[in-house]
Amino acid sequence: MSDPKRCGTAPDECRCVGPLASHIDGFVAQLERDGYAPTTVRAKCAFLAEISGRLEALGLSLDALGERDLGRLYPHRRVRLPRGAAATINQMLRYLRDLGWIQ
Repeated sequence: MSDPKRCGTAPDECRCVGPLASHIDGFVAQLERDGYAPTTVRAKCAFLAEISGRLEALGLSLDALGERDLGRLYPHRRVRLPRGAAATINQMLRYLRDLGWIQ
């Protein structure tokens, strides 16, 4: 299992494990540079931490991260995704592509 990474800097914020854990700090820094409010950064981070944990639990890699693939992450229940979930996934995908981690 991956080492948990903190999402942001406040003590009440989430911990991230899984394939996104090593990318969260850089993504948070990018969001902060882009001027996102701290509450928005925390919400995006918490959502991505959940997604990353699901990827790890299901043994899936970053290749499984995509808006159309979210149903695979929650196969046994209906999931109401948070507002802006698709945008957050797309932001993370863009970030990872820019770094050359995914295509």
